[in-house]
Amino acid sequence: MGVGVEPILARAFPEFLRARRASLDPESFGYSADGRRVPGLRRHEFAELVGLSVEYYTKLEQGRASNPSPAVVGAIADALDLGRSERDYLIGLDQLDDPTDEPPWKVPNEVGQLVASLSEMVPAFVLTPATDVIAWNAVGGEAFCIAGRSPTQRNVARQLFMDAPTRAMYGDWERVVREQVAWLRYDTVRHPRYRALFALIEELLDQSPEFRKLWDRYEIRSRSHGRRLLDHPDVGVLDMYYTALPLPADPRLTIVTWSAAKSTETADKLHKLAERSNSEPVTIAAPATDPDAS
Repeated sequence: MGVGVEPILARAFPEFLRARRASLDPESFGYSADGRRVPGLRRHEFAELVGLSVEYYTKLEQGRASNPSPAVVGAIADALDLGRSERDYLIGLDQLDDPTDEPPWKVPNEVGQLVASLSEMVPAFVLTPATDVIAWNAVGGEAFCIAGRSPTQRNVARQLFMDAPTRAMYGDWERVVREQVAWLRYDTVRHPRYRALFALIEELLDQSPEFRKLWDRYEIRSRSHGRRLLDHPDVGVLDMYYTALPLPADPRLTIVTWSAAKSTETADKLHKLAERSNSEPVTIAAPATDPDAS
């Protein structure tokens, strides 16, 4: 791997192989599960499955063999039956010698225009790869209690793990944070030069045992869509669906929009939140950490 690759990424390829090999069920591959001291397939069993020598595969798992060929990476992905996001992640780890830096940072003008164009009944916010919230509309600020928070508090991942009131808002907190960690893991190969992302991960690894446990599972997932149950401190449970899309003006940024069926109680609650808001229609804020800082 090239000079300047983040330590988290430098050790990710062998760690991913070990974690995923350990997750495989021996009996699914025709091996007995009896007499095994550790979970998963043994190294020689997995090497045979992939079509590699035990010696070479051992070097891959120990980080002593660099730049495996695309054919080898593809064979490993096939053997592990990886999904699209997982496969993209593994391939991305194998291509980290690309020296291209992140382009200069600034919030595109289109961000405010896009958020402002949404209905006042559609909560929305914009995230950096480090999950800093840098733009939101009025109802989004009310629904997610964003308004009035400091820049460090306007970070989704940090608040989920380190802020008790935020944690209490999610009845399905375990599933939410599991997805959040999988998203962060995926984004490390999409934005390998985005320093603020890696600073956040190191912070959470140091301060949250729960984050570290999930991080070590090597689950990978891209942001797309889903459902959340949010227990708002003032209006109660909000049952919402979200869609997350990259912004065309800067694909590093993700806009997340939220919706509820018009016939549900959630729609009425969102209407109340929109009516009571004293915020500007759209708020633009700087991230907590300059992502281009060394």
